[in-house]
Amino acid sequence: MIRFLKAKWMWSITPLAAVVTTTIFLAGSILSDRLTVIVLRNADTVEIYTKLPANKINSVLGVHETVLTADDGVVRYSDFLEGTWTYAEEISAQLESQFGNEAADLEGMSLMVHPQSYDLPFRDMIDAAVAISVCNAGARRSTADLSDLDVYAGYIAYTDAVNDPIRIGFPQTGRLPILTLTREFKNGRLVDTNWKILWDGQALTVL
Repeated sequence: MIRFLKAKWMWSITPLAAVVTTTIFLAGSILSDRLTVIVLRNADTVEIYTKLPANKINSVLGVHETVLTADDGVVRYSDFLEGTWTYAEEISAQLESQFGNEAADLEGMSLMVHPQSYDLPFRDMIDAAVAISVCNAGARRSTADLSDLDVYAGYIAYTDAVNDPIRIGFPQTGRLPILTLTREFKNGRLVDTNWKILWDGQALTVL
């Protein structure tokens, strides 16, 4: 009888342990990476800045990693000395962005990569402007691997719909959920901070 109860108990606990283990694994995966979005609403423009681990641009943004790397798969900082707004626009082309019910025309301002070991502040529009303007801050080498970098990008839209809800549609790539932090500013003043788990193919909305 004791053996039967022991066997029955072990049979019950095994599926539970599997569920707990899977949950912990998914939670760890979600919390280990983060997409940070800063939105600045001005009188006639909307600026959007993003920060993301560089090795996630394919799974989260649907952009091939060769946007950032040379043919050998290595990132060379010299490639980011000028003209990086084109890199930003390659990313924005993969996103379905809207202000209200109208499609948003996001112009790339700049894109930069920085070492994760030199974690740049990214709390407001001043931090964001610095991050996309200064090339390879804190880097001690001329090259780097994607897994060691964060990618920062900035976009601007000239629009009359500056106060309308903003919707940024992300491609469905089969990725795991990712934790997203959105900080919204109006005329330079912080008005909202929002944490959200962004599921594969889900849109991010800023009201």
